[in-house]
Amino acid sequence: MRSLIAKYIVKPFKSFPYLGRFRFWCLYLSYKITGWHIRDVEWDFVLDYLPKLDKWQASKVLDVGCSRNLFCHEVISRGYKLYGVDLEKPGFEYPGSFLLWDIRTKNKMLSNFDFVTCISVLEHIEQGKNDALYQMINCLSVGGRLLITIPTKDFAQGHPWDGFTRKEFENILPNNCKISNCIEKKGQFCMAIERTE
Repeated sequence: MRSLIAKYIVKPFKSFPYLGRFRFWCLYLSYKITGWHIRDVEWDFVLDYLPKLDKWQASKVLDVGCSRNLFCHEVISRGYKLYGVDLEKPGFEYPGSFLLWDIRTKNKMLSNFDFVTCISVLEHIEQGKNDALYQMINCLSVGGRLLITIPTKDFAQGHPWDGFTRKEFENILPNNCKISNCIEKKGQFCMAIERTE
């Protein structure tokens, strides 16, 4: 039943070429009300760190693995300068600057971000999770935060990708950062990781 919902309702809905923020909130509320997906928990965590900006404020966000995610429309509406990177082009008109790029490799253009968001992406990287984390942290300004969500080991059972224990995740983090917040909800670790140097 869930795969039918995803195939015939969610996918076509996400590809409409208009009303991006409206579509984001429709999906968010449907996930929250039905409990069909855990994405609303992840979005709640990340958006708590991205409040609406005043016109005089400036803040840059890099969204990693953004090609299938309507989350970008909400970030833009809050006043952030948004950049997205992914291995495939978005299936909709991306509202920020988009770069077709592998986050595991260095790119001098991707630097000095206040936030990097990585929502349920890291577990899908089969080779080079360490490299991806290293590059995400190095895209940040000192004091900037990586807002990342990853599945727990228990939640990942039966899925084609692996989950993490907190200790396993801490072991692959680079030395120039620290976890400033970590919660576990609905089988997801939601973390804020601050660049320290």
